Amino acid sequence: MQIQSAFVFGVLVAATAVACTRDNPDLLPDQGASPFDADVRDATGAGDGFVLDLGPAADAGRDATLPDRGPVLDQGPSPDGALPDLALPDGGMADVGAADMGQGDFAVIDQGAPDQGGGVVDGDRDGVPADLDCDDTDGRIYPGAPERCNGLDDDCDGRPDEAFPELGTACRVGVGRCAADGVLACADMVSTACAGEPGAPQPEACNGEDDDCDSAIDEDVDGCNCEPVDEICNSVDDDCDGFVDEGVLNACGFCGPAPVEQCNGRDDNCDGRIDEGVRNACGACGAVPAEVCDGADNDCDGTVDEGVNNACGNCGPLPAEVCNGDDDDCDGAIDEALAPRACQGVCGAGVQRCVDGRWGGCEGVSPQAEVCNGLDDDCDGVVDDNLERACDSACGAGRQVCAEGAWGACDAPQPAAETCNGRDDDCDGQTDEALRRECASACGAGSETCAAGVWGACDARQPSPEQCNGIDDNCDGQVDEALVQGCRTACGEGRERCEAGGWVGCDAPAPAAEICNRADDDCDGQTDEGVANACGVCGEAPVEICDGVDNDCDGQTDEGLLNACGQCGPVADEQCNAADDDCDGQVDEALNAFCLIQVGRTDAGPRGNELGSALVATGDLDGDGIFDAVAGAPNDTDNDVSRIWAVSGADGRILWEAEEAGAFGTALAYGDVLGAGRPQIVAGVPDAPTPNAGEGGLRFYGPGGGLLQSVGAQEDGDLGASLAMTTLNGGAVAVGEPRRDDGFVNPDVGRVLVVQGQNNALQILWDITGGRGQRLGERLFSAPDFTGDGVTEIIATQRSFADRNTVLLDGSSGASLGTLSPPFGTERTFGEAVVFGRLAANDPVVFAYGAPRASVGDRRTGAVILYSIAGQSLGVVATGGRDDELGGALGIVPQPAQVADTLLAGTRDGGYVQILDRGRDEVALVADGDNTFGSALAVTARLPDGTYRVFIAEPGADRSGGRVWVYSAR
Repeated sequence: MQIQSAFVFGVLVAATAVACTRDNPDLLPDQGASPFDADVRDATGAGDGFVLDLGPAADAGRDATLPDRGPVLDQGPSPDGALPDLALPDGGMADVGAADMGQGDFAVIDQGAPDQGGGVVDGDRDGVPADLDCDDTDGRIYPGAPERCNGLDDDCDGRPDEAFPELGTACRVGVGRCAADGVLACADMVSTACAGEPGAPQPEACNGEDDDCDSAIDEDVDGCNCEPVDEICNSVDDDCDGFVDEGVLNACGFCGPAPVEQCNGRDDNCDGRIDEGVRNACGACGAVPAEVCDGADNDCDGTVDEGVNNACGNCGPLPAEVCNGDDDDCDGAIDEALAPRACQGVCGAGVQRCVDGRWGGCEGVSPQAEVCNGLDDDCDGVVDDNLERACDSACGAGRQVCAEGAWGACDAPQPAAETCNGRDDDCDGQTDEALRRECASACGAGSETCAAGVWGACDARQPSPEQCNGIDDNCDGQVDEALVQGCRTACGEGRERCEAGGWVGCDAPAPAAEICNRADDDCDGQTDEGVANACGVCGEAPVEICDGVDNDCDGQTDEGLLNACGQCGPVADEQCNAADDDCDGQVDEALNAFCLIQVGRTDAGPRGNELGSALVATGDLDGDGIFDAVAGAPNDTDNDVSRIWAVSGADGRILWEAEEAGAFGTALAYGDVLGAGRPQIVAGVPDAPTPNAGEGGLRFYGPGGGLLQSVGAQEDGDLGASLAMTTLNGGAVAVGEPRRDDGFVNPDVGRVLVVQGQNNALQILWDITGGRGQRLGERLFSAPDFTGDGVTEIIATQRSFADRNTVLLDGSSGASLGTLSPPFGTERTFGEAVVFGRLAANDPVVFAYGAPRASVGDRRTGAVILYSIAGQSLGVVATGGRDDELGGALGIVPQPAQVADTLLAGTRDGGYVQILDRGRDEVALVADGDNTFGSALAVTARLPDGTYRVFIAEPGADRSGGRVWVYSAR
């Protein structure tokens, strides 16, 4: 993906760490092992920290001014001269926890010869057996050794100098007219320098060049003095201040007025906007289209088909008026101006007039007597009206009616077939004559005769009661069926049945083995003797019911009846309460709305600390199975003590805290940067002073709160003002230093660098700087892998005139992949927070950008703006109230695939978090604290129970002690 922009301000230049020089000395005597070694300290504040001692000798003569007193890593072949290993023999392994002169190892690794004897051959005594060592004559060469810049394969991986890929690349040596081409070559085992032969210096002449190669031009040359005048646009330093054309270039960086904006999709006048003021009302180039009658707003004036519809509001000519009682031509009159129409009746020609929406009768004809001929003989407008005549049949008289010029059927009664009803149906003078029909009974066929309208009795044979005689007496098709009579045995009375004319099958009880049924089964006069159920009583064992009692006396209680929660009855319905109500291992699942429920909060921090000014979600720090967070409190300026707190995701308890002077905890990140096999908490200290006058640094803490490593900057700036994780080389952290100058004349260029622990020291993987005043890296955010190289990218903010835009940086190299310009009115806070997720149903990756100082009218409401993965704006999805500054913090709570993710937007001065549940089209508010509630947000990864922990900061609580609220979300 490429983020497109019509205007990119400044140039981002990729660079690598440089070798130590006269102007950039290596202040620790450790052979330049770390580009950060201007101030690398250990947990006690003294010693090397994690600086590598690469030479073979003991420390006794290495660090004269900084003795090893902390977790020093010695990679040489010899044990520590100043800290001998007194507790555990090495045996080729780390002495983790062994005491060195009472100063615990922490992470001391002695890679030299074993302290105990044995038969292993190790000629160079580097701790690696000869059969595994690629050079057993040199103690500095063994598998895992640091690769040095010496043309040798120090780490035995088959590749010499692979840690210095820049070797052999072109470079320049010398300055001024002495500058010459060279190539990068090994300098001091741990760095490279440009190898080449500079030209010879010449006497300085007044020619605008550095002839004597001392970085000064035309110095001390008689008559070669600059006379300052007003600067004009001519590529000359007119005012002799060392700058060319400063203050007279237009916005595009050229002489003359800025180009006029044209409608061409480009930012012609370099004001950060495209085609402003030159597009028509429809947002396109050229004249506004003319309105046509097509149901669309062709001229984009907000009105459809204006001026082109007819009086009826439709396209085309007006309809003609017709006689129907409607205003067909939409002129306000009904059936107006309709001329009478000609008609022809029996009486002659006439006319019809439109009355009440219908044509009247034919006027102007002479009436005649009406006859049955289909004509209006009497000219009354009705044809054959009310004409009828008498008629008869064999059964009586009737009438006929004229219809459509013909006489209809006679309605006199007609002869019909004779039926048994006491009437003369066929009109022959007889009633019910010769009527007889068949009949039957269950026993056979017969017949019956009609008399006086009633059918007589059927003469078929009738059924009789069944008897035990082998005959079907009741004529039901069965013989001797259902015939029973009483019978008796020794145990009592019973019944027997008739079968084939005889009685069989007496069912009177017979003596049987006694069973527990409360009956005398063996007919001995005793009941249930010798038998009992599991409960010791007669009868079937009781059925188990869910009552906490062993009803069936099998030693188990409520077996097979308890629900998943171990209780009687159905499981409870899942509620939004951060609990597993239905005991299925999932919490708050299958609810029809986004569930956010408070589970705890921290106590307030010390007054003035503003706990929660920064937040980062972590893994499980205390081993309780719930993910936690770390909160920064960098603002106690009165006491000059800042802190970071580890906050429990279970209930908001403080798990541990660490403190330091300066703005400690301004920025936070979480990931395995040091390659320790488990993540660390990274804390930025952008104003931390160092002994070398630098400013800013990083601190690395373990999950339990122990300080692992401390790093300071080499140059003035605010290193650590922002942090973001990337997957480069398995895990690295991007660090922002927005206040850094370029060392020449450009202030606040800012820079972003990516660092990682390599060979037990922090290494710079890439380093870029911004342009003048850009403050590159004020904010940093992780982004998906757009380039397809398996490494996540970095989004960084940078200044562009009065506004702030963002630049997408390649996670592997730091190269710019494009910039995203802010919408108008967002001021300097565009990109204050950036998150991404499935925020639209048809787009799996949508970015949300916060701009908390965006204004609506004179109200600084703040806004959240969505962008597609291609950088196209999808519009503003949320704004706050007056001066709420919505969008200062953002978070994403993922949702199932069929529902869009939930977006959380915090306010910096509104005291609430806006919940944008776009998948269900709902919006809700959470407001539990003061007006700083929602200033920072952090969302953990998904817990095994399906929920997420959401941490919301309230740094202004309790007179600015601050606190953090903890929620369960799903």
